Amino acid sequence: MNLNRRKSIILVSIILVLLAIVFVQAARYYHDTYVTEVGYAKASAHVPKKEKTTDDNGKVIAHSHSYMVDCKN
Repeated sequence: MNLNRRKSIILVSIILVLLAIVFVQAARYYHDTYVTEVGYAKASAHVPKKEKTTDDNGKVIAHSHSYMVDCKN
């Protein structure tokens, strides 16, 4: 094999490896950015009572409401 052919094979091999790396990184980026996953949440059918919000001293905060949630499972 002459020297130019060997250099060409090495150069092509390096380019192919770099293209493979770029392809893998682009595929990961696409998957992480654009591919969606279905997610589910369990919501209670019971809506808690709406009450006026109070601060730590028991004073009513104007124009604010809270929902008191029962934390029993």
